Amino acid sequence: MFDLQFFSSTLTTVAPLLLAALGALLCFRSGFFNIAIEGQLLVAAFAGAIVAKATGDPLLAVVAACVAAIVLGAIVTVATFVFRVDAIVAGIAANLLAAGVTALLTRQLSGGSSSIVVSEGRLPRVSADVADRIPLVGGLIAGQTPLVFLAFALALALAWVLKRTRTGLAIRALGESVESVGGAGISVARIRTTVTVGCGILCGLAGAQLALGPATSFSVGMTNGRGFTAIVAAMIGTTVASATLGTFLFGIAEAVGLRVQLSDTGLPQPVVQMVPYILALIVLAAASRIALNGVDPVQRRILRQQ
Repeated sequence: MFDLQFFSSTLTTVAPLLLAALGALLCFRSGFFNIAIEGQLLVAAFAGAIVAKATGDPLLAVVAACVAAIVLGAIVTVATFVFRVDAIVAGIAANLLAAGVTALLTRQLSGGSSSIVVSEGRLPRVSADVADRIPLVGGLIAGQTPLVFLAFALALALAWVLKRTRTGLAIRALGESVESVGGAGISVARIRTTVTVGCGILCGLAGAQLALGPATSFSVGMTNGRGFTAIVAAMIGTTVASATLGTFLFGIAEAVGLRVQLSDTGLPQPVVQMVPYILALIVLAAASRIALNGVDPVQRRILRQQ
């Protein structure tokens, strides 16, 4: 089961999860619990597929996906910090809005079908000829899109930004105390805007990978909970390294699930589909236990009583 093709499919699965998890992590570190990641992935995938089908230009499709994710993220941000709507309520509303609008428009644009097939404007892939010339990892990268490699490059870049730059320090400080950031003369609105745009771009790239990568189509509800999985991955340790590890865990679980579905195991499909979410619960419970063990004993008793 664990051959080169398995690890190649794992990379394909991990890339959009990692991009979305980085977007969620960026929001979390700024003190914004953004659960609209699922909706942002959905509108990004829809916008990317529509523009790719209409223009045949994959670059323009990726830009459209990022813009769509930024717009939905901006709506949630404004509702939360300007109109003081609860972040959870705003996020749930955004997810429902994204699901309803994309489903309605998909059926209208496809003549009643639940999917939009992209015949042109697909993301380029590493050809087999090029992959064969690369020793060791050639089979691993064959058929991968540029967004797969960009996902890991952006993970390294975000880790550096958060740890080594003034903007990253301001983002982390905003997550600790809004008053301290304002007292230091840093514009809170500017940092919020930077985080919103950054999260939107990351979710837009993830949505574009979903619609224009291996699937080359958009279908109603195609994100299938990946946004929530990315949120769980981002919550594990709240660092880029832990988020990356979390997405790999979920990516491997999903790849194993696909292999099991294709093999004749006799297991019902719903049981196989539950595996990533069961893993999410186990990882969350373990992460919470580890975090609780690091808390002062008095504080630990208080937390357990709540």
